[in-house]
Amino acid sequence: MNATPTELNHHMHEQGADTSLYRLLLVADRLMRTETAQCLARESLNEEQYRILTSFDGTRSHTFKELRDRALTNVATLALNVDRLDQRKLVRKMPDPAHKRRAYAAITEAGSDVVERVRQEVERAHAQIESSFGENNTATLKTLLSEFLRSRGLNA
Repeated sequence: MNATPTELNHHMHEQGADTSLYRLLLVADRLMRTETAQCLARESLNEEQYRILTSFDGTRSHTFKELRDRALTNVATLALNVDRLDQRKLVRKMPDPAHKRRAYAAITEAGSDVVERVRQEVERAHAQIESSFGENNTATLKTLLSEFLRSRGLNA
């Protein structure tokens, strides 16, 4: 349906659909996560593990705090997934000798290879979604979402 936002909103109301910003973002998020999960499953990764792997800046070591912030996750989820990635030799977890409770992690060559393969698949899947939505609509949506996040004091 090629409709203006007003027409789409009217159509959704006629169908009894919840058109709240919360609901629309939730449904869109679910769509993108489903497409992403299908790509990740081929490498036996979950979404958090993928976000962690793509959070590394080259081969340098990162603190868990850095990874938590970059991967948009919490410490408990991060620790669990870093342990699993370490077991699979996709990251290397290292304790901080100066602080017993602090640890570092670095991506391995095998981890970088997995990221590259998965990233290409994820980008293809997302490009198909964006293509079906249209170049102009996609650009407009990205601009509006970026402005929305900035208005809330966040950077995408």
